Amino acid sequence: MDMSTVNTVITVGWDSLFKLMGSLVISLGGGAAIALFVFHFAADRLAERLKAKYQLELDKKLESYKADIDQRLESHKTELGTKQYITQKKFDFEFGVYQALSQNFFELEAAINTMIPIAGRILADEDAQAQKEDKAHENCVTKFISAQNELRKNAPFIQEDIYERYLEVIKLSSMQLDAYERRWNVGYLAPLSEKKKFTAEDFKRTEEITKKLDEINKVIREYIDTLVIV
Repeated sequence: MDMSTVNTVITVGWDSLFKLMGSLVISLGGGAAIALFVFHFAADRLAERLKAKYQLELDKKLESYKADIDQRLESHKTELGTKQYITQKKFDFEFGVYQALSQNFFELEAAINTMIPIAGRILADEDAQAQKEDKAHENCVTKFISAQNELRKNAPFIQEDIYERYLEVIKLSSMQLDAYERRWNVGYLAPLSEKKKFTAEDFKRTEEITKKLDEINKVIREYIDTLVIV
């Protein structure tokens, strides 16, 4: 390849490069000058490709980082949305209300389980057994009235869902009292021994009361966890 061919290749708009390559041609000879130009051209192309590659990788990392930030932000917003901010005074009041309700309904549950137990033993002495049953009934009536009054008294201050759940327990407990008091129903024409028997539904309600109170306690714990004192 002669010098005219080299000059034709180099003059593609690169005026400054032409001057540099001219001096290289003189000092190094035509072949060395062409080799140097080709090397420089290839290096530029490689640099552009590497730049594009790393720019693509950088863009991907930035997009991933942005998506992670957005996800964390949404998660934080959701968490904040579940929190309720109250004063220490209001928290203490609500905590006292739920504590009183839990205590009263726990005592009612225990009384129901004594009056209509899932499992228990019967005394051999019929009179002693009758006295035991009547005492359990009297205690259950007392605990029922106490729990019912506590619920009505605090109805304006508790969550509606929790109130409705407690009300279901009151209704079930009332049905248990009715089940026990069947023995005194003169309109129920059956021997007393038959009237005293509890049905499978009666025993099932005792289990249901315990289950519902466990669910209420869980709901109350979850609600208290959302409270933030300010």
